[in-house]
Amino acid sequence: MAQKANPDLARDLARFGASDLMACFNCGNCTAVCPLSEGDTVFPRKLVRYAQLGLKDRLVAMSEPWLCYYCGECSATCPREAGPGETMAALRRYSIASADPSGLSGLMYRRPTFAVLVTVVLAVVLGLFLMLLHPKHEFSAWIFHWIPYDVIHTVGMVLSGVIGLFMLAGVANILRRYSADMGGVGALFRSPGAMLGAARKTVSEIVTMRRHGRCQENETSNAPWYLMPRWVHWSIMWGFLGLFGATLLDFLFIFFLSWTAFPPARVLGTVSGLVMLYGVSVSLYQRGQGKATHLKHSVLADWWLLGFLFVLAVTGFWLELAVTFHWQGVANEAALLVHTVMAMELILLVTLTKLAHALYRPLALWIHFLRQEMPATDLHSVPSSPTDV
Repeated sequence: MAQKANPDLARDLARFGASDLMACFNCGNCTAVCPLSEGDTVFPRKLVRYAQLGLKDRLVAMSEPWLCYYCGECSATCPREAGPGETMAALRRYSIASADPSGLSGLMYRRPTFAVLVTVVLAVVLGLFLMLLHPKHEFSAWIFHWIPYDVIHTVGMVLSGVIGLFMLAGVANILRRYSADMGGVGALFRSPGAMLGAARKTVSEIVTMRRHGRCQENETSNAPWYLMPRWVHWSIMWGFLGLFGATLLDFLFIFFLSWTAFPPARVLGTVSGLVMLYGVSVSLYQRGQGKATHLKHSVLADWWLLGFLFVLAVTGFWLELAVTFHWQGVANEAALLVHTVMAMELILLVTLTKLAHALYRPLALWIHFLRQEMPATDLHSVPSSPTDV
């Protein structure tokens, strides 16, 4: 099947972090040393070659970038210092951007100043929207004097709706592309047994991060297990999910059922906050040092997400102390505003930022395991070409 080449693809990927892509001479060492490259799922060599040849359509249809956890072994042993690990990370960013119909994600990745601008503008809009909850507050009265109440409310609701549609479109694009070689999205549900088997494997991987642990088999550092990438990543992910769950429980029991408090949600939130704060703090420290191969090439998107999560955890504990000890004052109101705005912004930008990993990696893992579960006769592989070798 003919493939349309994009000669500017390598230059475009360099803006997403794959700056040494063209130094690769395709020796295959990166694939040989990768502990997760196996069977029909081989990387990074194939993806690097596709990128060099400008085969954009092939690249965006491959789920392999999400199967890599960036241990850095490939980059550490590359004879050309071409950074295959950095290329895989750049391809994940490129995948996020290409799935986003708004084009905002691509601009945020390619232009850090634009990412900062979007973050600030959205924070201001959300902050004004939250002022609607306290219309008699002195600052709210001043704002409403210049901007009508209805305007702020309408803008907030429209913005939330539009971003929600973009989120759904991004997920739909990922599913459509990654299932193309299997016969389309409909084929994903053709075999219920295979679908459930793949789902069980996906959940197991998310819970244990066993595949990520395989990346540490060749780890030569003397770092204790709790400082290893697998467990730092695990802490961040499950801490965030626990906080999200606690927020939903609070919303359900307090807002909808009018309970004054729901202790299990508070316990879950406290434990999850501590777990996430630990993971984020360790990750920030290690990324700041930049000693490990996979942490030497951080981009704004990496710092942006960690910074958001760190501030959310700190302000969350501040608010918990304020409630427990009945603290009063402007500082507490500011902490509440910052915490709420950043939490809302993080959710609204989920498919535009690195937080999209929380959606796209599980989808890619599910499709990867589904290929293993489905009978070979049910798969519609992409026709081979010279670029497949």
